[in-house]
Amino acid sequence: MGYYEIYCQLCGVSFNISRFRTRNEPRSAAWADSSASTRDEFSWVPYNSYYDCPRDGDRSCCLVHRGLLPWQLKQGQSAAQGLYEDDPEGGVREEDPTYEPPRSETDEDPLEYGSGSSVGGDDGAVDGDVMEEYDSPESQWTFSVHGPPPPTFDTEFLPLSTIDYLEDNEEDEVEEKDWQAVREQQRIRREKRAEYEHVAGPDCQHTNCYNGHNISVEQMTDCLTAQCLYVKPDDWEPRPDDMPFEATSRYCLSGLAGNVPSGGCDLKFTPARHGFAEGKTDNDDNVWIETEEDQRESGVAFHPACFEIFTVVSDAVLGKVDADGLVRLRNLSCKREVETFCDWADDVFSCRSQVWEHSPGTEYLVANPLFVPGFREICEHAMNQGEGFDVRQSPFEARQRKPNATASSDPFHRLPAELVHKVVGYLGSRDIAAMRASSRAFEHLPISLWHRLLVDDMPFLYEAWRDDATPYDWACQDVQLLQKIRLEEEEWRTRRFIKARDLEDVDMDAHAAYLAATPEVPPWHGGPESKKMLDEAYARRKAAGPIALPHDKTNWYQLYRDIVTNWDDFLGLKNRERIWGTIHDICERIRDIPESDQTMTDS
Repeated sequence: MGYYEIYCQLCGVSFNISRFRTRNEPRSAAWADSSASTRDEFSWVPYNSYYDCPRDGDRSCCLVHRGLLPWQLKQGQSAAQGLYEDDPEGGVREEDPTYEPPRSETDEDPLEYGSGSSVGGDDGAVDGDVMEEYDSPESQWTFSVHGPPPPTFDTEFLPLSTIDYLEDNEEDEVEEKDWQAVREQQRIRREKRAEYEHVAGPDCQHTNCYNGHNISVEQMTDCLTAQCLYVKPDDWEPRPDDMPFEATSRYCLSGLAGNVPSGGCDLKFTPARHGFAEGKTDNDDNVWIETEEDQRESGVAFHPACFEIFTVVSDAVLGKVDADGLVRLRNLSCKREVETFCDWADDVFSCRSQVWEHSPGTEYLVANPLFVPGFREICEHAMNQGEGFDVRQSPFEARQRKPNATASSDPFHRLPAELVHKVVGYLGSRDIAAMRASSRAFEHLPISLWHRLLVDDMPFLYEAWRDDATPYDWACQDVQLLQKIRLEEEEWRTRRFIKARDLEDVDMDAHAAYLAATPEVPPWHGGPESKKMLDEAYARRKAAGPIALPHDKTNWYQLYRDIVTNWDDFLGLKNRERIWGTIHDICERIRDIPESDQTMTDS
């Protein structure tokens, strides 16, 4: 079927999202090829003259020479050679002022956006004992218990014209050319161009990545992270970390995957919940998911933040977290037994293709809808009102009136306050603002009025009406740390296996003793230091997430005003509003599934 991207079944956005960094950001703030299996294989996006990015001025794009791509380093390739006769060994021209020997960047800071990471396993023979190799503290964690290593910043930037000489030229079109040689030179030029990272300026025209000037790494938290629903295995048993719906549902949650490869195959989950260490996933548009076996093997994938919103909306619309209904609707859509899975937003339709189109102005689509930078702070500020605060009070100071203004000219001024408050109960925010401007009777309204306006105008802001707004645990986990654990365990098992295999050929007693003495996972996993790292990461994430707002202790007017004033900066809230509407539509379609279809798809 070729390359195709899997998208979140709840928000419609691809899991294969890329980002350009700005000059002021570290190297880890840029990523591409998010379908790579490990962090070591992640790459940057090279410059492409097709997009006609600005070359001059303060708003122009630029280049950084990075050397070989991570996958090339892993394969031990050397730099492209033989492009021109006068090329030096290594294929880099002397006038290139930024040339440096290619190096691995696995020791850079971990990706804040929560993608998959890697320790970079060595599949060769193991010299010495596995325990001895990992005995030193610095070899236990790629980012140690003291925190991640410092990020790598660049200070030398090159103009886009630096690699103009590597562009394909008209001479390649001459008929007398040796086409095999031409194609080889084009390949070499292409690989050479790929050694230069494209660093975005404010006016970057590239649509293969989102521009770091328009959305921050923090705002994009977990845009690559996936979790899936799978049919429970026959030997399913409850776990302490199960969500309540899992006890009675036909389906259970997987762990977290840091990235989703092309076609949705070979997802790597951490932890391996209910036996799902790996899995595959498909979307509602895959017509090949027809049989019960196909449906059992194919999980339904979503961002953890999107699933949290699904739990809220599903509970409100359906009276429960209907995971069974969600999978059922996906299956019926694959079999074309329902007209459509849901009505995706227009921006989703315009960006979603074989490869996600990172169109300027659609950055909000990949912003985390729960962990919105700056929003938790304004919520806490709205709750911090002091001892004498009362939601029955007016949030406004008394206004001075013109000397000739009389109450007799204001027909509403004679109404009792109770009736005025009843009138505004039927008005929207715009009408209330107009009434306040025209009548003194509406000058002082209770703060609690803006709670009603928040709930009516922004129902997706469930912090205002839910008793508990804390996200479920998996939405608060640091997938970077979890994937680091998985990869270290894989490397440990590989080295342990190789060592045991070598001993088996020499001394069976030594082989048995080695296996008995060497644990199957690194001994520091599950220890106090690693547990502390995970707990601290969880606490940091949770502290930045939604918080329930008490009705009688929140300045609802202040919160409403701050949200409206800062709306353009809260990309995550804008995305939550969109996702809320999409999931509401999904839940209504789940409710409308005929009972006969429910029985058939649940069999």
